[in-house]
Amino acid sequence: MRMGAATSDEHIDTDVLVIGGGIGGCFAAIKAAEEGARVVVFEKANILRSGGSGTGIHRIVLIHPDYNHTYENFAKLNVEAAGGVADEDVSYEFARNTLDRVPDLESYGLKIRDEKNSFIFVTGPDVCPGKPGIWGPGPTVWHDLKPILARKAMSCPGVIVLNRTSGIGLLTEDGVTGGRVIGAIGLETRTGKFVICRAKAVVITSGNSYRLGRYSDSLYAPTRFITTGPPTNSGEGQAMAYRAGADIVNMEFVYLATDWKDFPHAGVGATRGVGGRIITGTGAEPGASDLYRRTCHGAFNTEAPLYADVSNIEGWPEEKGMMQLFLWGLENGPTSLAYLQWMEERGEDLRKQPVEVDWRPPAIHNNQPGIHMDVNARSSLEGLYCAGDVIGGGWRQSAAGGFVFGTIAGINAAEFARTSPELNIANEQVKELKKPVLQALSINSREGYSWIEMEDKVRKIATEYGPPLTSDAKLRRGLAHLDRIKMRYLPWLYARDPREMMRVCEVDSVFFIAEAFLSAALFRKESRQNKCSLLYKTEYPERDDTNWLKHTVIRNVDGEMKLSKKDVKRLSKN
Repeated sequence: MRMGAATSDEHIDTDVLVIGGGIGGCFAAIKAAEEGARVVVFEKANILRSGGSGTGIHRIVLIHPDYNHTYENFAKLNVEAAGGVADEDVSYEFARNTLDRVPDLESYGLKIRDEKNSFIFVTGPDVCPGKPGIWGPGPTVWHDLKPILARKAMSCPGVIVLNRTSGIGLLTEDGVTGGRVIGAIGLETRTGKFVICRAKAVVITSGNSYRLGRYSDSLYAPTRFITTGPPTNSGEGQAMAYRAGADIVNMEFVYLATDWKDFPHAGVGATRGVGGRIITGTGAEPGASDLYRRTCHGAFNTEAPLYADVSNIEGWPEEKGMMQLFLWGLENGPTSLAYLQWMEERGEDLRKQPVEVDWRPPAIHNNQPGIHMDVNARSSLEGLYCAGDVIGGGWRQSAAGGFVFGTIAGINAAEFARTSPELNIANEQVKELKKPVLQALSINSREGYSWIEMEDKVRKIATEYGPPLTSDAKLRRGLAHLDRIKMRYLPWLYARDPREMMRVCEVDSVFFIAEAFLSAALFRKESRQNKCSLLYKTEYPERDDTNWLKHTVIRNVDGEMKLSKKDVKRLSKN
């Protein structure tokens, strides 16, 4: 039997609405509640194990002059790692607050220090030189970080968590694009009911999107659910903010990294962070500047396959020193247990020989592409705050970014709500935001297209025409294909039940992410390499700081995607 949307909407009023219950969302909810605000959380999955750290984390960035860097020095080095396109004041504010979140985590029940009451500092070359990160004091000790945070959030007076409720659109004052944000619409993914939440302030913490690129393996060609991150993260936070009129920045600079062959797992980066190498089948070690260019997509495949080699790590192979810490880091990371079983079944062991790796498809993950925010976690729209992997204009904050800016967003959103009046929701805007979902319910599955094939096609276009190796001609062609599909086929996307209603919303977000990705790359007339990203354009092979040491800004203007530049911010004290 075809299951449609529930017959009536649910209406809720609150002070602060948090969209996304990951690390940033939990901290935002906790801190807003501690300020006396009523808080509602929309969580697409179940808050106990949702978000990018649902199954654990391997690293927390922690900066303090007593341990590694002054805040000013970190900000400078962090921005350099971003290829210059990041806000130095945001990096400074991030660093200044990292140590302050440790007492919070410890009071909630997470073990951070070792038996000597010390932090275990490790290198993080993707973040900055030196040792900017800490690892857990033993294997799997951070595996339960998310349940610990979730239970703390749910125990706070005034916090209501709506699990299985996906945010699908922001509500603005008078329904005007660019107006003050006054709430959002959620979709209950088990019943199909719409939840209309009026809020004095909204915090988006809905994470990144790994659903941009497409794996080349034909068996996994329509891969929606890779194992490096939350399978349902589709970039809906960035898409919602864009449609409401917020500034979205740097969407051309996507995350590029190596993964274990046939098992996408966030672990190879950790290999290099402790001194491991990426080598070719001949044993050569390509330079970091051209590694991706020489091996990705078969463009220069004479040096493939690639391997992760950790034989030069201290303590190898006896599992002492840094090698022991590296293995702990792997066990603490996302999907760690499944990955270790996978390695065992294949007869592979990093302690015995190099292990084959492959390239992860482009993804939104660096804190460089996303919703632009200031040091107070405010977006460019009044009443809209953000935290975690959804933000743009920063660089590689990872879990600590969720702790820090979740706290800042929660406190500032509560303060904004305390002095702001409730505003009425525009019914026409509610109808418009619900329309794509309801339209999909009206399409017969024998006449329309499934979300699976639609998303696969979009991700194929993004992969074949977009960065890292591209040209204006390729990008224009990719955008033409995308526009044709959006006009001819997207209106025929069908949904047969509440779960597919959610998928329709996700695919709509994937379309935005792909269009923003190609459009921003077309707009930027230079090549630029960051520590975890590469934009190489054949017509503009050189970095051009004179004209392009800027954020690329995407904004919704009267329903059209407009692009412009915005200056990167530097510390005023320098």
